[in-house]
Amino acid sequence: MSRNHKKVVEYRNYYLPNNFPVLLLTGPKWIISPVASSTLHFHNCLELGYCHEGSGTLEFGNGKSFRFSAGDVTCIPRNIPHTTYSDRDALSRWSWIFLQPERLFPNSALHAINATLFQHPPDSYIVPNEMVPRGSLLMEASIEELAVADVDHHLAKAYLFTLFLEVARFHSKMSEADTSFHTGYWQSETGISRIAPVLDYIEENYMNPISVEELAQICHLSLTHFRRTFESVMHISPLYYLNSVRIEKACDFLVNTDANILAIAQMAGFSTPSNFHRQFGRMMRITPSEYRRSMREGKLTADPPNNMEYNGWLEPEADPGQET
Repeated sequence: MSRNHKKVVEYRNYYLPNNFPVLLLTGPKWIISPVASSTLHFHNCLELGYCHEGSGTLEFGNGKSFRFSAGDVTCIPRNIPHTTYSDRDALSRWSWIFLQPERLFPNSALHAINATLFQHPPDSYIVPNEMVPRGSLLMEASIEELAVADVDHHLAKAYLFTLFLEVARFHSKMSEADTSFHTGYWQSETGISRIAPVLDYIEENYMNPISVEELAQICHLSLTHFRRTFESVMHISPLYYLNSVRIEKACDFLVNTDANILAIAQMAGFSTPSNFHRQFGRMMRITPSEYRRSMREGKLTADPPNNMEYNGWLEPEADPGQET
């Protein structure tokens, strides 16, 4: 498939709790449309996907596309634009697990996979069932455990750890067989490759003072060019994105710690309590104290702050040629 310059790229920010940074999306509604989307998306964490049934195409932001079928596992690092669509005669049903390996496995070298994946060609992001059958079994076990109400975090973590070992072994074989693996593969015209270092930097350093000038220097761009590039990809300003990450972390701290509001403002990277309250109210439409109380009383759900308006991206896209 040739590169489509008209593709729109969306950013999706998934809420991952501090105590267990894993999110499962599964169920009968996750059937992928056979209509190729005009929108690519990327997200703030690693995406593990599992095709339960059907077949179709996985397309990436550089115009490359690859086939998938039932039993295949996908392992797509954060900040990689992609989209998925089914074959018309074999609609595919999926489950996804979103996680941050560096938080889930803090004392393990496995979290480095999330960084090294970025250097691999996209055909390595699909782990075929026929080549790695244990990957399918481990993915199914992970989904089954994460789907129950009383999740055994230790068991789910063990499944995911072993799955990562299988993925690492698969990538090692791919690297040995293909000498084209090299840093900088993802130099596409979408602009995401230019700002990806900044997204990673913010995720790892949100608690520290960060200026937009500093972010521009990380990308080796002028301040004006950096702002323009960032907003063309993310559709929000660098400062708004930074604050949204900090508010997401603050929501975790409010729910999962007993720290006071002043301490949480500092932990989330806000220089003053007044700025924290202002930004929190702007994004969450509630005060930090009200949010903590409502969450603990079960009056709110743990939804993340929304960075952007989406047109139903959480639901399968409608096929104009099919009845709904």
